[in-house]
Amino acid sequence: MADFELKQTGIMRGMDFQAIMTMGFNNTDQKFALTTITNMGTGTLNMSGNWDENSKSATVCGELTNPVSKNSITDKQIVSFVDKDTILIESFDQEGGHKEKKTVQYKLIRKK
Repeated sequence: MADFELKQTGIMRGMDFQAIMTMGFNNTDQKFALTTITNMGTGTLNMSGNWDENSKSATVCGELTNPVSKNSITDKQIVSFVDKDTILIESFDQEGGHKEKKTVQYKLIRKK
């Protein structure tokens, strides 16, 4: 698994959206670290977790604050290396007493 950086641009709720995500292996704690920053938020999302060799994926978890309700949101992302040209990123959020829900999925395919 190599370190990677993902840059995203688009429109969200009628406004320009930009995000940068980085992921790599932290040699100090032997965990994968993922950091995301966007122009919509006021801070960064920092997550960490472990690699599962069987599924070729890293599951990372972290917390952020809902900007509207001010409640804490637990975020889990599963980053799967499907093959040498495909990465699948699935994001799941859980807030308050609500059940965890899938909020976004990205499928990244290397351009040939």
